[in-house]
Amino acid sequence: MDDDLKSFGISANELEVLIELRHYKNGKSFSKLAKEIHVMKSTVKILIKQLQGC
Repeated sequence: MDDDLKSFGISANELEVLIELRHYKNGKSFSKLAKEIHVMKSTVKILIKQLQGC
């Protein structure tokens, strides 16, 4: 799976963020998103910034 994701230029954690955001069309707070994917809020912010750079 990692090789497939690399071909898209994203990590597994970034994919998790995208999946969660897709389910919540009106948005979701960093805190709630962090809780859903089991990471710290600061990690979510980093992942979002990485996705914005794609």
